[in-house]
Amino acid sequence: MPTAPTTQVIRGTYHGQDVIHYYDPATGLNVMTDLNGTFLSGWKLSPEQIQHLTTTGSLGGG
Repeated sequence: MPTAPTTQVIRGTYHGQDVIHYYDPATGLNVMTDLNGTFLSGWKLSPEQIQHLTTTGSLGGG
């Protein structure tokens, strides 16, 4: 998957599913794919979601 130079690739979870997060701290955007690279979802993260993602690999809240 093509990414910006600032993108962090983080292995984690989303709704209990193993995923790859492509998080760009320059924009706050996060895109998630399954482990095969299939797009699942993406959006701009809140400060709380950024904290959870960068410390636990999940978006928190559940």
